Amino acid sequence: MPDRPFATQSAVSSAPTPLDTIEHAQPVYDVPPEDEPAYLRRSYEAYVGEYNSLVREFWDLASRGELDAAHHLRERIEGFWPHPSTLADSPWVPADARRLRPLPAPGDR
Repeated sequence: MPDRPFATQSAVSSAPTPLDTIEHAQPVYDVPPEDEPAYLRRSYEAYVGEYNSLVREFWDLASRGELDAAHHLRERIEGFWPHPSTLADSPWVPADARRLRPLPAPGDR
C-alpha cells in the first residue's frame, strides 16, 4: 500500500479552479476593438432580421388560416431573448438599425 494514497493539499491547491478558468477566459470571437461597433451592428441587424422574418412568416400563416402553425411560431417569436426592442435602446445600435415589425396581440388574426 502506498504511503500517500490521496493527493496532498499542495497538489490539490495548485490545480486550476473554475473561477481561475473564468477569470482568464478569452472571448469566443476575435474582433479588433476598432471593428467592434460594426461587428455589433451586423450582429444586431442579423438578430432583428431573423426576428422580422419570423414575424412575416407568422402573418403569412395566420392570413392563410393555418392557426396551429402560427401559434407554434408565435411561441418561438415570444421566446426571443433578449427581445430585439430592448436592444434597440443600446447606445451602440444606430437609429436606422432599429426596425421591428409589431407582433399582434393575443387573439388577433
